[in-house]
Amino acid sequence: MHRHPLVLDTCPDGHGCYKNPYCSACERMFSGFSYRCPVGCGLYLILQVCLCCILVPEYFTHKGHEHPLFISTSNSYDHDIFCKACKKIFEPSSNLLQCTQCEFAMCYTCATIPDQLCCKYDEHPLSLCYGDSKDEIYWCDVCEKKVDTTIWFYTCNKCCTTIHHLCLFDSSAYMNCGSTFTCYDIIKGEIVRNSGQSRFICSLCGQRCAGYIYLKFRKSAFCSITCVEHAPVNILMA
Repeated sequence: MHRHPLVLDTCPDGHGCYKNPYCSACERMFSGFSYRCPVGCGLYLILQVCLCCILVPEYFTHKGHEHPLFISTSNSYDHDIFCKACKKIFEPSSNLLQCTQCEFAMCYTCATIPDQLCCKYDEHPLSLCYGDSKDEIYWCDVCEKKVDTTIWFYTCNKCCTTIHHLCLFDSSAYMNCGSTFTCYDIIKGEIVRNSGQSRFICSLCGQRCAGYIYLKFRKSAFCSITCVEHAPVNILMA
């Protein structure tokens, strides 16, 4: 994945502030320990990797596919390759896991989500469903939108609960409460626990911050890192 050895980094900048809180493998925003390239070579392939992705072995087996998967070291393909779990099309510089016996490929984001989990939306553990070809229509119990059954989702067979995997693992799911980070190298934001009796209204999309955390910038609040990334600088600095 990278030509230089990666070194464990236990502290972002000595003051607990993350200047570039994105994993180079899964592209998720995260806080906590990571493995970084100490050389500072400037290559875009792998500069820092979160613990979830660094634990993925070169010979990787997944319940969603019958063959073993391997870390792809090629960055040029003669046709579009997409993740079989989320249907995302890979860019030439993307890191992915590929099968050598068929055309199955998987991104690091989908490869590192659990096969089974417990959450507040159901009293039973939810299991990861690797796509469903049935003609039945399912609705997400979190966002109340239709579930595309060709994309992996979580379900409980006892209660007929179905949830988008992105509703459980949104763009801020791997950020710890109390963490701080910077945007544009100058604007500092904070991850705040959303435990009040009321929910803040997102300064960009206008929706209530329904998640267990929200992102705070001075007088502005955002429901997700996606809204932060699309917010104008003047809103972040307000």
